[in-house]
Amino acid sequence: MVRYELQEMLIVTETMEKITHEKTVNKDREKVIKELNILLEKREKLMQNIEAPYSEEEHNLGKEIVKKNKVIDRRIKEIFNELKNEIKQFNAYKSRNNLYENPYHSVQVMDGMFLDQKK
Repeated sequence: MVRYELQEMLIVTETMEKITHEKTVNKDREKVIKELNILLEKREKLMQNIEAPYSEEEHNLGKEIVKKNKVIDRRIKEIFNELKNEIKQFNAYKSRNNLYENPYHSVQVMDGMFLDQKK
């Protein structure tokens, strides 16, 4: 018989897998990240209550959870990379916009300077 914690952990992992497979849009990303954080905390609490020895059925269930977790990790990294790229694009847009508004901001020219050296 499989322990309640392992069954609950499988359910939480499958929920996380479902959430990460859905296409995230900019406005939904914050909601998805909050949901994932809640599920990760729940799963962490469940993991603390699971102790050896494991039955054969529990061992197989653990292997399935590990496989699903690898998929979840890969998708979370993809979401994180998408967010990093959007931040880079936004910063590039911001710098181009500042350059357009004040094109001579970074130019340092010493015009009109005269040195008088009398001997």
